[in-house]
Amino acid sequence: PLKSLALYHDFEWLAPKSKHYNDIIQKLADRLVAVDLLDRATELLKIQMRSNKLTPLQRNKVGTRLALVNLFEGDNNQALKVLDATEIDNLPPSLATHRLIIRAKALSNLGKVEEALRLLEGNDSKNALLLKSEIYWNGGRWGAAADTIKYLIEKPTPGQKLSEEQIGYILDWATVLKKAGRETVIVRLRNK
Repeated sequence: PLKSLALYHDFEWLAPKSKHYNDIIQKLADRLVAVDLLDRATELLKIQMRSNKLTPLQRNKVGTRLALVNLFEGDNNQALKVLDATEIDNLPPSLATHRLIIRAKALSNLGKVEEALRLLEGNDSKNALLLKSEIYWNGGRWGAAADTIKYLIEKPTPGQKLSEEQIGYILDWATVLKKAGRETVIVRLRNK
């Protein structure tokens, strides 16, 4: 990532002349985020947002990336502003879901938990389930957390080891079941 940044910095004047300019900036921003250079990634994405060469969908995608970086930086209000400024109709479902998760996470970080949960209502994607369970857990709503986490757990295959991720979900589920007072479910979980 640092070599990419150095290369881009040396030849920054050439990048806008490329037909792949948008892809170059987005990939570089992703690499900067990977090494925790969030301010540089934000700067690049903001420059790209000011470009008039972006289609509405491309602007939406760049806005989604920028909102996510803002979320990583802890600037939840700015993440919401970017999402609002780049909103368009008829998004591909995966992008719409991604933006919804970012919006819900920003709202929950701002203490607007019920609004975040309303946004996530009916969304059973893995990221939505993880965010809902985090919100319930942080709010001490153990029953709701247990009901959400159980959907993250896959049915075990006899003779195969569980993945680290699945082991984590099972331990989280057992913890919230205990806190919710659901001892009989814990017994069934242990037997399974």
